[in-house]
Amino acid sequence: MSDDDVALLLNALGVVAFERDPGGAFRPLVEPPLWFAALGRDGTFPFLGHILEEATAFWATRTDGVRAWGPCADVAADGKEFHYLVKAATVGARTYLLFQIDESVDQLRAVLQAVRSDALKKQPPQS
Repeated sequence: MSDDDVALLLNALGVVAFERDPGGAFRPLVEPPLWFAALGRDGTFPFLGHILEEATAFWATRTDGVRAWGPCADVAADGKEFHYLVKAATVGARTYLLFQIDESVDQLRAVLQAVRSDALKKQPPQS
């Protein structure tokens, strides 16, 4: 699979992936998409706080697998709020940090709004 194919796949999945080097620095696997600009201001992810601490502890176990945190929220350049998950992954000796758009929050919000609207329609008129 070429780098272009990987970039297309990750973008279609709403995923931004970074490989963590032994010194703790992160290298993007492909160019991050526009939605990530709000998060990747300087490449150090200081906003992750305890998540990065927990991810580092997970990577130290050298156990293959994934740990996830979220949903987290931020505001894109267009002013629209978006939600994402943060995932730490270990595959063999390699460690990764992933950010994935979380569309389930928008879906849940739409369901709750529909339920609320339906409940309001069923209320008797106030006199």
